[in-house]
Amino acid sequence: MVNLSDHNGICTFKHTPLQWNEFKGTHIEFRNQLLILTSKFTEDWINDKNSYRLELIFNLHKRGLSNREITDYLILMGIKKRNTQTNYTVKDVYMCIKKLKLREERLNKVEYVLGEWIMNFL
Repeated sequence: MVNLSDHNGICTFKHTPLQWNEFKGTHIEFRNQLLILTSKFTEDWINDKNSYRLELIFNLHKRGLSNREITDYLILMGIKKRNTQTNYTVKDVYMCIKKLKLREERLNKVEYVLGEWIMNFL
């Protein structure tokens, strides 16, 4: 019978006396470690109006528009900054794009470490 209880990741076997002869002197040990680090499961909620504004800016950037062209487009469309309700400046667009890139990187970043398998047969 196999005991899979968590004893530091060690799998132990318990034998009845009839089975003992078959496994006499045998020690089997399995170990493994999987470590996953991600921010993917965090809630990153943005309301619809802000989400539309940020996606518009990022999509214009991805299409190759300069920060000045994006600023002019936002002013033409009447889209204002979220908190101050003033027109965007080139620096505002730059910082918005920088933060959007960091957010995208954070949400897509997954690090994992797969430990080595250790199997001992004695």
